[in-house]
Amino acid sequence: MTRNVFQTALVALIVLSASIPSFGGPPLICHPFHIGGAESISWGEGPFDPPADADRDELVETVLSHLKPETSVLARMETLRRATIWCNRSTHREQELLLKLMGRALDAEISDEQSAMAWFDAGFFAQSLDQNGANFVEGIGVERGVIGYAWVRRAIELQPHDPQMHFAAALVTAIHDRDASEKHMRLATEIPADDPLLPKNIRAFKSELGKHLEHHRQNYARIHGS
Repeated sequence: MTRNVFQTALVALIVLSASIPSFGGPPLICHPFHIGGAESISWGEGPFDPPADADRDELVETVLSHLKPETSVLARMETLRRATIWCNRSTHREQELLLKLMGRALDAEISDEQSAMAWFDAGFFAQSLDQNGANFVEGIGVERGVIGYAWVRRAIELQPHDPQMHFAAALVTAIHDRDASEKHMRLATEIPADDPLLPKNIRAFKSELGKHLEHHRQNYARIHGS
């Protein structure tokens, strides 16, 4: 009798699970970016699988070593996505890396060697941490209610005709600010781009994530009461 009850419950659970809609995860975390042969953090086979032998004590320096001035925006996005997962919600590692990224941006600014990429890295990582549930980033780099967006906007001010940067900004604001996201996505498609990887990433965003955006927006509004 007990066995029959267990089997019935198991079947019901499977049926129920199949009927629940599956929503893609947040745009900066759960959807790997196509970077071709560009250099990034060594990774496992799956989108969330750091190598088993990865040394987390070297995380910060490893990430920084891959964020070179010549590294493309798309490669930076994937590196910072991997970094967020690799931190695995280790607050002190998240904070250390964010502070290092912020420090690079501020040092460049104060020395009159303004770096769009440095501001971009700090803003994109702050929003990645927010989407991954890090509470300590609340209030950091906020513009239009979006954590990290002020710094990404600063990067775009310094490099306004970079379509990859507008694509990144579209994803940063996708959940929180529909108008800003659509504006940046339009610019990402209108500004001429030599790299075929950008159209590939835009198509992936629209097919894999676009259909889930409304769910993410409603969930965000429910949590934040907006």
